[in-house]
Amino acid sequence: MLNLNTVQFKEMFGISLEFAQYFIQYRHDEHDNRSKLTVNDEIIFFLTWFRHHLRLVFLSHLFMISIPTAHRKTKVLLRWFNKICSPLLDTPPDKEWRRKHSVPYLNSRVRLVYVIDGSEQATNSPTMGEWYRDIEFYSGKKGQHSINVLVVVSITGKVLWLSRSYGGVFNDGALVDKDHGWVSLFDKHEFGVADLGFHTSGKYQLIVPPANRSSRLYKYLSHYRIVVEQTIGAIKNYHACSDIIRCKTTTNSVLEDHNLRWRVGAAVVNHDHYLGQDW
Repeated sequence: MLNLNTVQFKEMFGISLEFAQYFIQYRHDEHDNRSKLTVNDEIIFFLTWFRHHLRLVFLSHLFMISIPTAHRKTKVLLRWFNKICSPLLDTPPDKEWRRKHSVPYLNSRVRLVYVIDGSEQATNSPTMGEWYRDIEFYSGKKGQHSINVLVVVSITGKVLWLSRSYGGVFNDGALVDKDHGWVSLFDKHEFGVADLGFHTSGKYQLIVPPANRSSRLYKYLSHYRIVVEQTIGAIKNYHACSDIIRCKTTTNSVLEDHNLRWRVGAAVVNHDHYLGQDW
């Protein structure tokens, strides 16, 4: 494929050649013969966009298709990749798995099983005539227009749950109140670690560190909080999950598309983490 060896392919697209061939095998069953792209080109098209977030005009020239066709292909393949990757993200961990991948919290029955944090992705600032429509996307924390999502990972770094996507006006604490579906995945004695931005302790089975950064408890919890930051960083290695979102936030599908990109990124990171493969 593209006459690249396995190392070159990993550097170019962020996944192994073998994993790409896994997608090609599945795509053959659903490929539309009327498509202007071959199955191989479809997969390479999407991986190029997802890894580098290249502009559609460049992709249209690269694959010799129109810009509207490139846009439609991106939309269709994003949903298809999410469908194929969903088992890597939507399979809840069983009790035995959670026991193995958790630690006791101090001297209590409580076990630390997961870590939670929010992540913002910047969007275009609105034009003067549309500012009033974009209020829900303005993040006072970052001073920019953005989309926010909550990520829950195990203390070993596997993504266990991803919230829906929301406008940047909702900070981490507000997002938790709107979307706390991860709670149903865990028993009452299984808690997670959050940072001070969640401004709540015990609620939604979250433990927040003390304000005193020099305390032993703060340092102890920081050891686990860094795990979610590393996992989010791995997801953001895919530019589709980190570059500025160029479409207008007034577009109806902007939150849905953002969430699909993050789900695919999280699922690919899980594949890397769970199977321990180097790709």
